[in-house]
Amino acid sequence: MMPWETCCSVGVLTTETDVITRERRRDVNISSFVASTVSFPHKLFQEYIAALYIENLFANDRPKYDKVKSECLSRRQEFRYLLYFTSALGNELGLDIIQGLIDSDRNNSGDRRYRDFCVDVAFECHTEEAARAVGKQWTEYTLSSNVPGYEHINSMFEYHTEEGARAVGERRKKYELSSYSPEHTNSGIAFMVRFNQVPSLEIIQVKCGRTVSRDLAEGMCSRSVLSKVVICESQFHMDFYNILSAEASNCEIQDLNLYYTEDHQDFGHKSSAGGDFAQWVCAMPRLSIFTLCCPYLPESFLSTAVTSASSCQIQDLELSLSKEQEDLKHQSSGGGGLARWVCTMPSLRKFKLSCLYLPDGFFSTAIALSSSCQIRDLVFDLRRYSKSHDGSQYQSSLGGDLVRCVCALPNLTKFSLLCPYLTDDFLSAAATSASSCQIQDLDLMFMSIQDDSQYQSSMGDDLAKWVFDMPRLSSFSLICPYLPDGFLSTAVTSASSCQISEFSVKPSELDTSLVSESGAANLAEFLCRLPNLTYAYLNRVTLPRTFFTTISSQASRCKVECITINFKPLRSFLSDNQGGIQTPSDDSSSEDESSQETDQGSGQENLPAPDESETNN
Repeated sequence: MMPWETCCSVGVLTTETDVITRERRRDVNISSFVASTVSFPHKLFQEYIAALYIENLFANDRPKYDKVKSECLSRRQEFRYLLYFTSALGNELGLDIIQGLIDSDRNNSGDRRYRDFCVDVAFECHTEEAARAVGKQWTEYTLSSNVPGYEHINSMFEYHTEEGARAVGERRKKYELSSYSPEHTNSGIAFMVRFNQVPSLEIIQVKCGRTVSRDLAEGMCSRSVLSKVVICESQFHMDFYNILSAEASNCEIQDLNLYYTEDHQDFGHKSSAGGDFAQWVCAMPRLSIFTLCCPYLPESFLSTAVTSASSCQIQDLELSLSKEQEDLKHQSSGGGGLARWVCTMPSLRKFKLSCLYLPDGFFSTAIALSSSCQIRDLVFDLRRYSKSHDGSQYQSSLGGDLVRCVCALPNLTKFSLLCPYLTDDFLSAAATSASSCQIQDLDLMFMSIQDDSQYQSSMGDDLAKWVFDMPRLSSFSLICPYLPDGFLSTAVTSASSCQISEFSVKPSELDTSLVSESGAANLAEFLCRLPNLTYAYLNRVTLPRTFFTTISSQASRCKVECITINFKPLRSFLSDNQGGIQTPSDDSSSEDESSQETDQGSGQENLPAPDESETNN
């Protein structure tokens, strides 16, 4: 029996018998009417057998091997799997194939697909030496859903060995799991996280099963250099949170960023996931920055966070709650649970809360626990609120309790409030609490006016008293619709006792004038009377002539070192100053005439209208 017949009998080869036509017999010069063809049952099997043949040439006939290798490398896409099989047959053979790819790649350094192909072959070789050989050529390799060449991750995952995972990780600076990548690729990346020194991990819109969830959790809790994790709209198996909670003490993450929508917030929908998640966050020994954007905080999360707050090392906490806090109202913890967690964390220095309005019980609990609160920088962002929401809830959340809470925090030095408008309760409580407030840096931004007459009276009386009577305020930034005359007149009378060294003001609407004619003079006098002012910034403003005449007349008493004025865009600037300022004409003759008028002492001053980006110091 012929060897090929033996192969056919065991199924290695297949044979087919065809009837040959008269025309074909004449062309090929054969007399038989029947011909048998022998072939492999599958192309991949044929390529594997060819790889064994190349391995034999590598060991016994190097000249012929070099010729075959050169042919395969020149047609690398056609012989893709042949190169995979060949490189996987031996360390020395695989390194020779990879080195040939690298040498030919020096003329194709800009071809990302070709570079990825080299990586694929290196990981099919599956040795540390092969990975290092490729890594010396390309120190970074970022897996992206838009770039082909992720098959090497799949092959590595098939072997599922620690050595293979480490070989991949030596060349990668950041791992990304994305919904655009195949699930098997994401599984491979998750497995690599367990064994590599990867500083950054991003998981974007991925639904992870049990195996992937476990690999990710074990990798995130292994003692490695992983310091930053970003999870966006991803879902995990329950084992993910269980492992994180149990192994939190081994986690070296320093910066954790989580972004969830209502459909993807699985730790809020699963009964025990919220508690495990809070336990993980509070038990990580090196976590200093934590950002959580989600619809709401489940009760299981808050209750566990409160009991574990004393061991929490977070220094910078940012919470963004996109859903109305109806869910918190009927919970036993509610806003009080959030306040207890924040106020009892021993290392918390900065806290930012973004929501529609602050939940009930937050401020009363915060005031009661103020003595143990270590917060120095506090930010409340209520800009998501609109008139379509509950106005009474907004009024109560932005009332006197907010001011009393701010004044009660013993370590608070910086306070920022971003909201649609300031309520009457807030302003009246602020006016009476100025002397007890220890804030050094105050940022206020409100965008609209509920009642113009009420705005002028409250801004001129209550807000001015609060700001300019604070004994330690050194930096004040204000973004508002405009500065009413009453505010500026009160500012002038209080300037001599004010400790402000940095002052910044900006209109919230581009087409609104910041000050009136009389208010401009008061603004200039206020700046000149401040005894400690070193820097003033007037952003996107139009200033009447009275501002400059007043500030020039009192320049001798002014202590400011730098005044930066960023004028409004050219068109708005000209419309607000018609007749007071002439702009240079494009015509050269007009420029000559205007220059002559200035030299002759005409009554009008020629100033170039500033561009939007121009500043005058």
